[in-house]
Amino acid sequence: MAADVFAQTYEHVDGDRYRKTAPVHAVQLAETVLVQTLEGTATGQPGDWLVRNPGGECWPVTGADFARRYERV
Repeated sequence: MAADVFAQTYEHVDGDRYRKTAPVHAVQLAETVLVQTLEGTATGQPGDWLVRNPGGECWPVTGADFARRYERV
């Protein structure tokens, strides 16, 4: 992630911990999908979530990671 994007979308919590402040849109996947990300091709499986940030970048997140990292607003 580019430093300027990080600075615009995260806030410092404490130590080396940061919290994402920018809202994202997410849909739960019903089938396997391939997603082109900035890092290359990523695979999302049924039950994972496809997350899209305000800039339009998309990436898959496992169901467990999504439940742990994101909250509905």
